[in-house]
Amino acid sequence: SSSSTAPSSSSSSSSTAPSSSSSSSSTAPSSSSSSSSTAPSSSSSSSSTAPSSSSSSSSTAPSSSSSSSSSGSNSGTTTTTTTNTFSLGTNSLTKGTYTSKITSGRFTINASSSKYVEVQTATTTVNSTSYTKRIKMNGAGNASGRTISFTTNGPATIKILASSTSIFSRTINVAKSSYGGASAGTITVTGTASVQSISLSSAGTYYVYSTNSGIYVYDIIVSEQVTGTNTNTGSNTSSSSSSSSSSSNNSSTSTASLVDGGVYVIKNVNSGKVLDVANGLNVNGANVQQWSLNGYDAQHWKIVSKGNGYYVLYAVCTSNTKVLDVPCGNTTVASNMQLWEANGDDAQVFYLKANTDGSYAILPKLNTSMCVGVAESAKTDGANVALYSYTGAASQNWTFEKVG
Repeated sequence: SSSSTAPSSSSSSSSTAPSSSSSSSSTAPSSSSSSSSTAPSSSSSSSSTAPSSSSSSSSTAPSSSSSSSSSGSNSGTTTTTTTNTFSLGTNSLTKGTYTSKITSGRFTINASSSKYVEVQTATTTVNSTSYTKRIKMNGAGNASGRTISFTTNGPATIKILASSTSIFSRTINVAKSSYGGASAGTITVTGTASVQSISLSSAGTYYVYSTNSGIYVYDIIVSEQVTGTNTNTGSNTSSSSSSSSSSSNNSSTSTASLVDGGVYVIKNVNSGKVLDVANGLNVNGANVQQWSLNGYDAQHWKIVSKGNGYYVLYAVCTSNTKVLDVPCGNTTVASNMQLWEANGDDAQVFYLKANTDGSYAILPKLNTSMCVGVAESAKTDGANVALYSYTGAASQNWTFEKVG
C-alpha cells in the first residue's frame, strides 16, 4: 500500500522553505507501479476539496502496488510489462456532501449540485477488509455527476465493492470514455455488500455509475497491464551500487550545490534506490517510483531553476517534455507522484531544501510542509513515491548525483 507515512527520524534540516500557495490548472486521476521506467496516472489541477488524511493514513487509503517482467539485454532497449493495482480508498475520504468533483488517488468522484454525492461513516467488512466510510450515490448517474471515473493505461480488471441502498437490486454500469459511452460491462448489487469483477479490454477512461437508483460504493480496485520500452543510453556515471547503505549514499553521492539545467540521478537516502519513471513511458500520468540504479533515461532528471530554491524536474526519458507533477494539485498525504506535460503550473514546481548532510528534501510549492517520499519507507524496487508530511525521515530525503 502506498498510503502509509514514512517513519520519522534522521536528518534535521537547516533551512526553511519559503511559503507559497497556488492552484494548478489541469486534472486527471493518479496511480502507482513497478519496473525500471514509467507507468500512467494523472494531472496537476484541482477545483474542489481533496480527500483529507493525517500523516498516519488508514489501511484503505488510495493505494497501489505492482509487479513486472521484462525482456532485453543490459544495453539498448528492453520491453517491460507491469501489473499496476490501485484502489479508491474510501476510508481516506472526508465525510460530507459534495456538489463538485473530488479526487482520491487515480479516481475522480464526479458530483454537481443536482447530482450530489455523500461520503458517509459506516462500518462494513467485505472479503475480510474493514471499511469505515462509503460513498452514497443516491440515484442514477448522468453526465453532470454521481459517477466515479478513472483512467487505465492498458487492459485491466476492475473489482467493485458495492451494495444497493435498499432491499431492491441495482445495476451498476462501467462505461468507456464518458457517461453513456460504450458499456464495458454491468453488475447487479443487492442490499448486502459484495465484490464483483468486470474485464476491461483496452486502455481508456471509464465511468462507474448506477443506471437506476441509489448505491453504496465501498471500494473500486483496478489491476492494469502496462507495457513499456526502456532505452539505456549508457550515460550513467554513478560509482555506487543501489544497495549501498544510507550513510555511504550521503557521503559519496550527495552534491554540494545544484546546477541549473543539470541532469541528475536522484537517490533515496533510506533505500539507495533512485527516482524512476515506471516502464519509461512517455505519457501523461506515468507513475513515478523508486528502482535500482540501471542507467536508463527513466532515471535521469533535468532540473531547471525557477529562482529562490524552486525547481522543475524534467524526465529525460520524455525528451524533457514531461515533468514531476502533483496530480490534480492534491497535496494531501499519500497523493501519488506522476509525470505530466510541462504547463507552468505550481503543481509542477518543487522547493529543494538542502539538509546538513548534503541531501535534499523535495517539497511541493503548493504546500511546503509536505515532501516527496517513499511509501512505507520501503527499500524494494517498485515502491511507490508519493507526498507525505515532512518529518526529516531518511525515506523523505534524496541525494542528487550529476550525470550530465
